[in-house]
Amino acid sequence: MLSMVVCLVTGLSVAPGGAVPDRDLAVFELREESGFGVGYGHPCPCEERADPNVTYPVFSSAKPLYGFARIDMEFGNDHTGVLCRFAVDESGGTETGYDRMYIDLDRDGDLAEESPLEPTQERPNAILLNNKWIAQLVCFARVDLPGEGDGSVQVLPRLTVTDKGYAQVTLFPTQARRGEVEIAGRRFDVVLGNAYPIGTHWDRPATLLELRPQDAESRLPSWHLGGRLLAMHEMGGTYWGLSTTPTGDRLFVQPYRGDFGTFTVRSAKRFVRNRKFAGSLLAKDKAVLIGDPSQDGPTGFVVSCQVPVGDYVPETLDILYGPLYISVSSNCHVDGKHRGKGSMTYCLEIRKDKPCVLDFSNPADVLFASPPKETRIKPGDELTVHAVLVDPKLDIMIRDLRRKAQEDVSPYLIAALGAIALIPLIAWLLAGRAGRRYRLLPVLSLVGLVILAASMGALHLANTMLHPKEAGLRGYDKLNPEVVICRANGEVVAAGTMPFG
Repeated sequence: MLSMVVCLVTGLSVAPGGAVPDRDLAVFELREESGFGVGYGHPCPCEERADPNVTYPVFSSAKPLYGFARIDMEFGNDHTGVLCRFAVDESGGTETGYDRMYIDLDRDGDLAEESPLEPTQERPNAILLNNKWIAQLVCFARVDLPGEGDGSVQVLPRLTVTDKGYAQVTLFPTQARRGEVEIAGRRFDVVLGNAYPIGTHWDRPATLLELRPQDAESRLPSWHLGGRLLAMHEMGGTYWGLSTTPTGDRLFVQPYRGDFGTFTVRSAKRFVRNRKFAGSLLAKDKAVLIGDPSQDGPTGFVVSCQVPVGDYVPETLDILYGPLYISVSSNCHVDGKHRGKGSMTYCLEIRKDKPCVLDFSNPADVLFASPPKETRIKPGDELTVHAVLVDPKLDIMIRDLRRKAQEDVSPYLIAALGAIALIPLIAWLLAGRAGRRYRLLPVLSLVGLVILAASMGALHLANTMLHPKEAGLRGYDKLNPEVVICRANGEVVAAGTMPFG
């Protein structure tokens, strides 16, 4: 049975942010349960290079591991949050196995004064891996990590080392919140998790939120940000927003009553017959799915859509643009540094009285994600170069670019040729009695239409034989750019294909 309280009286309860709730606000109670199995944890890649700003203990291993996590980090911005450094040692010496973890719990940059965490026998099945390429997996004792203010979050650290030597510490919060909700007459089991980015309070926009339908008819479309607290879900012709308290003991559900604006894709320089898109848009305080969610499987493509007004950035946006397939997203790398949400340009201004049009009118530019400008190499060193194609004005990145392998004959061309073929017949009909002298005119039209049909049929057959039509993106050829690296004097050093991604 659903546990729900509907706030009808002012002062009975207060919504997140201190706003007085209205009669549309529904409140659902949540209970505390184990967090293992909710999300995939907070990954922290390890490296063998020490942080020069940190004091470390004397290690037994010649190859200790170093890393850090950011607690209460803003979604998509890895320059925010509380920095928490750690190191992992091998107490028995090099190559004996990592079994000692130091964490800077007081955030003073001195790990030498911290007591190390020891391996624990607590190994929840939900966080274990059975992959053959895992050379070592060890779980350390639970620990409370400090966040912003006086908050903390309890985690169980898991270290994995692959057979190739790649090491990563994953932090798994030990607590989650569960309950039941009803939205637009549909019932869902709800799960809240602070898995990634890890946090000390539950009312962050990035908090994981899973809505699991209690019946098949309540199925929701799957999309990238659909499992976050900031996601707005469309049900029953209404957008619904969800929020919670800092402690995660209650979940608020409220319909969106604001204005809507139009978002569409057009061509700025030439006529493009086929223009459709699907994906998701991200704002500072919300995320919305765009597309047709009525079909089974992935969201269907649309030519335009109505979304709540606001300033957005494409989180993921797949576009069919004539014979092209274009995938774009927010631009997250410049000069080798992750830009994050704090640096995002919310370029799509969707307003009630003015449609927002993405028309690809700005010249694209190439930016190098790596190596950074300050990189210096010596003769004989290997240098890996990664570049991204961006729209510098809108600050979006082109992640994929493809072209149809099979070209379709334009229906407008067919209509024009058909009209030309019908001209003799039209002239004969308009001539009236005088048209009896030109009885061959209808025959010419008939012959023209037969020739047109035969030509189109032959072209279609040849096109089909040369380019077998395939479903989805398999019917498109990737358009990867060719890159040439030259010395200052023009001498070519290297050349090759640089795929998108």
